[in-house]
Amino acid sequence: MDDTERQEPQKSELVALRARIAALEQELAAERQHRLYHDHLLSNVNDAIIVLNPEFRIEEWNAGAERIYGWTENEVRGKQLSSVLQQRYLDPSTTSTSAFEQLLARGAWIGMVAQR
Repeated sequence: MDDTERQEPQKSELVALRARIAALEQELAAERQHRLYHDHLLSNVNDAIIVLNPEFRIEEWNAGAERIYGWTENEVRGKQLSSVLQQRYLDPSTTSTSAFEQLLARGAWIGMVAQR
């Protein structure tokens, strides 16, 4: 095999690699744009939006939550929700367990809760 034959596969591999890099850069740009939109949306909603992980630790706390409850996101991020807010379900038949089970089964829990 001469040098020309060895270079051809390397050139085609390089072209394929460059194409893959370009595709990944486009995906990254789209993800950044999506994140900017998400951040803008969360910061401009007047309602409190609190995102929890499965262990009920706070992952996101928007500006509305900051205005309503008085803590910044940096102060509450990673903390258990129950250590930050005391809550009482307004429907006496609702418990934290039943609300969580409904959330898992349906993807949402709908109800009224008073928080302090």
